This record gives sequence, structure tokens and C-alpha cells, in this order.
Amino acid sequence: MTDIVKGWELTPFLEEVQEVTCVIENAMSQRDRLLVAETIMGRQELRYRPGYVFQSLDAGKAALAGKFAAQVRRLVEQPFPKENPEPLYPGEDLEQRRQCLLSALAATEQACGIA
Repeated sequence: MTDIVKGWELTPFLEEVQEVTCVIENAMSQRDRLLVAETIMGRQELRYRPGYVFQSLDAGKAALAGKFAAQVRRLVEQPFPKENPEPLYPGEDLEQRRQCLLSALAATEQACGIA
């Protein structure tokens, strides 16, 4: 299964991924919104050009890259309360993850020339 997932090429479907995520983003819990935003951004170091923002830009779709970046910002715009209402494990700090994601987003926007 891992080989199948690793072999998936989403580039031809980036517009559809972005559209579907727009449709469901308001129906998700705050924690799920964070997880989706992390997926859009990718979970690798910036030097590897992870996530859909870079994939869109590399495919010559700068406007779509901007849409993905804006979507990530919308998904995580609300800070988490001090008491984590949805911990996956004890001590999980979703606000810290949100802050790290926002830093990665700012670096990605700068690297991609997204205003």
C-alpha cells in the first residue's frame, strides 16, 4: 500500500483537491482543519519544496499556488484555546503546531513570491 501511495501523482488533480477542500473546510473541527492545512503544506522541510503550494507553482499554476496558501491561512486562522479540547494524546499542543505551520506558510509564500 505504501508503494501505491508514494506513487500517486496529484499534480493533474490539484484544482480538484483545492475545490473539494474549499467545500468541506467549514464542516471540519478545528483540529481537522489543522491536519488538512498541514497536508496542504506538506510535512517535509522547506528545502524539499513540499506540499500543494510548491507543486502548483512547479506545474506553472501560480494562481492555484496562491489559492492553496490562502486556504491554509483560512484553515488555521483561529487560535486554539489554552485547554486543548481535542487532544490526540496527552500533552499534544495544537496551538504550537498551528504557529509552526503559520511560520512555514510565511516562508513558503516568500519562497514562491506569493503576496
